[in-house]
Amino acid sequence: MGEVVIEGRRLDVKDGLDFSFNYSIADVRDPNKRSTEYSKTISCPGTPSNDELFGNIWDVNINNAYDSTDTNIDANFNPNKKAEARVIADGVEVMTGVVQLRGITILNGKIDYEVVFIGNLINIFSKMGDKGLNDFQLIQGEEEDDLPYREYYIDFSDLNHTFNYDNIVGSWNYNEGYVYPMVDCGESTESDAVGRRLWHPSDFRPWLKVKTVVDRIFAFAEFTYTSSFFDSNLFSRLITSEIKETVLSFNELQQRNTEAEIGTTYDLLDPAHLTQQPWGAFHTLNFDTVVYDVGSNWQTATFLYQAQNELIANITSSVEYRLRRTRQSYYSFAPSSLAVYRYDIRSNGNCDVYNNGTGGLINSNESTAQSLSALTGDANANLGIPPSSNSNLSDIITTLLADETLRDSFISGDDSSGFFIGWDLMYGTQQPYFTQKIKGNNSIWGGFTSAEELFPFDPQLDVSSIAYSNSYVTSEEQQIYTGDQFWSEVFIPYTILDSLDSSTRAILWNGLDEEYEMKPLGTFEVLAQNNGLIEWQNMDMNAMVPDVKMSEFLMSIFKMFNLYVTTDPNNESNLLIETRDDFYAAGTTRDWNKKLARDKKVNLEPLGRLTAREFIYTYTEDEDYYNARYQNNIGNVYGTRQLEIDNDFLNNTREVEVVFSPTPLVNDNPSNRIIPKIYDEDIEEGAKPTEGNIRILYYAGLLPSTPGWVFEHLPAPPLNALNATITTMVNSYPYAGHLDSPLTPTLDLNFGIPQQLFYTANTYTGTLQYTNANLFNIYHRNYLNEITDKDSKVLKGEFYLTPWDIAKLDFRDQILVDNSYWRINKINDYNPFKEGLTKVELIKVLDVFNQPNEVFKLGGSGSVGSAKSPEKYPRTGNKLKRNASFLDPTKGTARGRYNRISPNVDSFKVLGNRNFIGEGSKNVTILGSDNYVGARLENVVIINSNNQSVYNSNTTIIDGKVYANWTYIDATANYTTSNREFVLCNSSSGAFTVTLPTLEEDIWVNIKKTDSSANAITITTADAKPIDGSNTITLTTQYESVDLYSSDKVWYIR
Repeated sequence: MGEVVIEGRRLDVKDGLDFSFNYSIADVRDPNKRSTEYSKTISCPGTPSNDELFGNIWDVNINNAYDSTDTNIDANFNPNKKAEARVIADGVEVMTGVVQLRGITILNGKIDYEVVFIGNLINIFSKMGDKGLNDFQLIQGEEEDDLPYREYYIDFSDLNHTFNYDNIVGSWNYNEGYVYPMVDCGESTESDAVGRRLWHPSDFRPWLKVKTVVDRIFAFAEFTYTSSFFDSNLFSRLITSEIKETVLSFNELQQRNTEAEIGTTYDLLDPAHLTQQPWGAFHTLNFDTVVYDVGSNWQTATFLYQAQNELIANITSSVEYRLRRTRQSYYSFAPSSLAVYRYDIRSNGNCDVYNNGTGGLINSNESTAQSLSALTGDANANLGIPPSSNSNLSDIITTLLADETLRDSFISGDDSSGFFIGWDLMYGTQQPYFTQKIKGNNSIWGGFTSAEELFPFDPQLDVSSIAYSNSYVTSEEQQIYTGDQFWSEVFIPYTILDSLDSSTRAILWNGLDEEYEMKPLGTFEVLAQNNGLIEWQNMDMNAMVPDVKMSEFLMSIFKMFNLYVTTDPNNESNLLIETRDDFYAAGTTRDWNKKLARDKKVNLEPLGRLTAREFIYTYTEDEDYYNARYQNNIGNVYGTRQLEIDNDFLNNTREVEVVFSPTPLVNDNPSNRIIPKIYDEDIEEGAKPTEGNIRILYYAGLLPSTPGWVFEHLPAPPLNALNATITTMVNSYPYAGHLDSPLTPTLDLNFGIPQQLFYTANTYTGTLQYTNANLFNIYHRNYLNEITDKDSKVLKGEFYLTPWDIAKLDFRDQILVDNSYWRINKINDYNPFKEGLTKVELIKVLDVFNQPNEVFKLGGSGSVGSAKSPEKYPRTGNKLKRNASFLDPTKGTARGRYNRISPNVDSFKVLGNRNFIGEGSKNVTILGSDNYVGARLENVVIINSNNQSVYNSNTTIIDGKVYANWTYIDATANYTTSNREFVLCNSSSGAFTVTLPTLEEDIWVNIKKTDSSANAITITTADAKPIDGSNTITLTTQYESVDLYSSDKVWYIR
């Protein structure tokens, strides 16, 4: 009989205790639905043994000490703590768990203990809960000011790598936990001059091995597994990815983001802070306090950002300038005595007068209502200074401040006529501006200005008055390479005083720091933009993990391959996982003929009555172009299998749906490559990227590619900053798809044969084959046959089951009853504490019909499979027929009727009827009808024209007239132009001549000087024909240009 043992001590229970358990194959087929807890309230008598076990807790005067290191029984019993318990029947352990003492009742001196047994039915899905594969918790840094970082529940950072050519190609050997298969996500559809497809690192994305993901889910849940299927070659070849942009992870972004501020105030006009140059002075803003900088990018000693990683960033410098007037001065010059005088205005309105050249004080605290001659003692001090030859200082200032025209003309005078200047006069049209810049330095390009903004310097302030100005400079989408430096500086150009004579300019300039104090406060921020990974950046694999729940992912694997899951009887944290057929093949036969209670009612029911009329096995819908096209045309999801059962009494449907979406295969013309293509549904302007649901594919490794394709990639830093690509010719390709081989498949990850395929045979593929060895036929057919066959039955009866039977219970076993073999479906209300019958439900085992899977040629018609549930041959081809026009809609658009767009035409736009574009052509626009464009041509434009034939690339036809396309030319020495050339001339190494072509009708040339040197560009003609009447034209200033057009006689400037 049964007993409950607590911490090694037997618990006395009352006779007739109802302590029943249920067992079901449903827990094996759907392990996520398995109950994780069993609880049972037990009323136990107050026997001496129980009193002692519970530490005589019924005694209100008891006060026992508790030791957490000791067992929770006897005098150490604590009702607030768990006590380990086991249920044993006839020496066989039936269940383990814990007990909790809930209460004590005492009636007439009789004690009863109310104990709750909580059984632990361990379930991996309860451990996973609702957590996602890419879920995390934010962990605060050790220091209070540290930013939090993400700690992932399942960490894939050990798979991080540099995103570059070497690691992409290296992954194809399939030795890592990830691989970069050839999956076209619409990033680019370029081809080289001979039509070979161009691929770049940005066209590839890393896919995780499914086994890597599954193993880490089990490790997270603290489970292990034993599974020949999970250890199989098939399972090792499965890969998964969510269709999303390769981006930096949160932690990677934090490593790049930086903010610093000006913490210590200072005067940037102090000469000690300014670096003087012939064209002005500049000052690097002292951002000396780090706000955040997880990646150690900020250099506080030099006030600059030095990139530790590559990134694209928005760089912002936001500064408020506090301007304070410390002195108000005016200056005058007496030409006859060659003396410069300075007048410092006091707060009382008087002035101090100095010889500005010697610095000597001439007069102190003098009234400004005196002439300059009186103030300086120089009789010639007023000469040439408005408004009259004997004006006092106050009148001079008032007049020049009030009369802008007089002021502008006067302060721009020279030493010969005398001058009167001051910073207060520099306003209006003379308003000075400073420049705030974001500067950069790169080891390849050297220094450069990334962004700049002008902000006003308002000099008209009274002494001790304060004014504020703000400057906000941002450099958006700045490419930053490792080691690049960025900082912010203020530039004070001499050009703010360009209206002054050179000597007067120097006087004001040198007095700037003595008259003003400018203190900056602000921030410098580098904010990484997460808009796509750059080649040679770190690929953070946590950012690439699909956004799906762990439970959904694992259950979808179980559903796809019809996996049955049981608990290892020797280790409850180890799961035994096999396909349904292998699961049952591992069982044994048990004879229960004598266990069936034949004196009790036995029910037999046709199992078909308990199932469904229709069964659907399907992936999840997605909205990328090919999935949407299939769903719209066919009415269900690509790769779905629908089966209708021959039963007149059922009308319900059962659906098995997995979290993954299907991935149709498409020709990658012109080649034998057949690959997944996942584009945005809107292909009106051609293929473009989209985001999509999680996918699962079979990675077959490198397959031969005929012809090869071109892999363009960047060299290692710092040479990658040059954007000079390395071109590698590749004659194989990393295939992944729902077929194990696109040409001769033996496995299909679809549940059924698609009704339409988006690829077809060509000269490179040869004859194509397909197979019906899909998920349904391999892993689900036998189960469905067994439960829907007309001879399938359910037996419900009562059996004499012993604890040994329960201990050895294995759903894999076949049960022999009445010369038939049965499978256990359910065991209800088994009670180890009471002898009696147990209700059992069995399903009859039918003979397995091993239908051979077939391989057949594509392109024909017919069906494959059994007569009971045949599958039709799929239609093939990606060409879409619209209004009797044939085209590949992912490559361009055609509106009209009877247009013929040949295979492999890329980037086309047609509006009209009966137009033809030959195979392999690229960048073709036709607005008209009955036009012909030959094969392998590029850059052809036909507008408002009919009945035109084009056999050469770079041809433009407008209104029936043929025009040559424009060409850009860089010239640094003598050059003779051709028609439709835009010539960019750089004469920094010396002057040279550009010669126009021999005169013909309709020649058009544009010439521009691009450099700032004084070297001239001379334009002349080859046949001495005039240009607007002149023999030559000369370009002397930077960006000066001339647009020239010819008739058959002369050249004209347009």
